[in-house]
Formats: sequence, structure tokens, C-alpha cells
Amino acid sequence: MVAVALESLDHPTPLIVPDTPFVMAQENTAFVPDLMVVPVGATVTFPNRDAFFHNVFSYSPPRNFDLGRYPKGETRTVTFEMSGIVRLFCEIHASMFASIAVVNTNRSQIVPAGSEFVFTDVEPGRYRLLAIDARGRRGAQEITVGEQSARAIAMTLE
Repeated sequence: MVAVALESLDHPTPLIVPDTPFVMAQENTAFVPDLMVVPVGATVTFPNRDAFFHNVFSYSPPRNFDLGRYPKGETRTVTFEMSGIVRLFCEIHASMFASIAVVNTNRSQIVPAGSEFVFTDVEPGRYRLLAIDARGRRGAQEITVGEQSARAIAMTLE
């Protein structure tokens, strides 16, 4: 899966941050989902649904945190105030990893790698198209939307 986001370089729009937190659970010794895209200011909850302890942490510059060890049934919460890629790990289980793409736009989605995606109602102007995978690898491309193509952007990621 790949997170894609379309950030306007010419027409910044106010971010809409949902009242309800996003959820990234720990299940079967994995983060579920292992990739998430959220707007700046969003809150993510990390419920432990496994029968053993987890310790979610990140050393990523946009949001450095360590939630400490917590058992099944407990939830910890983090708010993301800066854009960037936040790579997550579990201090107890080295095989666990995930990424949260924190973006300055509400135009974002998660799509299967190699699939087509569409952003609709796009105003003419310059944009940065971001693509991020679960390992935190990132690609960016500046694109210009003209008057003729201003209703939708359709692309395929390779």
C-alpha cells in the first residue's frame, strides 16, 4: 500500500482535522494498518489488542515519542503537529514497523502500489504530489494543473 497526498503550492486551504482520532492498533504482533495518512493536527490512538505488552515509539523528527510498555486493552494517544513521515516501531518486538504520513492537506488516500488513483475538483495551479510507503520511503513530484485538466488528476504509481 502507498499513501498519496496532493498539497497545493499556490492555494493553501484550511485543514479539516477530524474530531474522531485515527486508530493504529497492535494486533497479531503487527501494526494495523501499517500505513496511515493524516492531516497536521490529527490525533492517533494506539490500542493494544494483543495478549502481551507492546511499546510503541518513534525517533522521527516530526514527532519523537515513546508510549512506554502497556498491556492488552490499554490505549495510548499521540497528536501530530508537524508534517513529515513518522516511522513507528515496538521496543519489544523488533519485527513491528509502520509509518504515518502527516500532511498539510486533506487530499490524501491509501492505494495499492501500482494502482490508479484520482483526486477530483482540483483547482488550476501548482501542486506537490507525495507518495509514501509503509517503510517510510517517500517520493515527491511537482505538477501543474491547467484549466483544461482542472476537474481531476488521475495517475498510476509504479
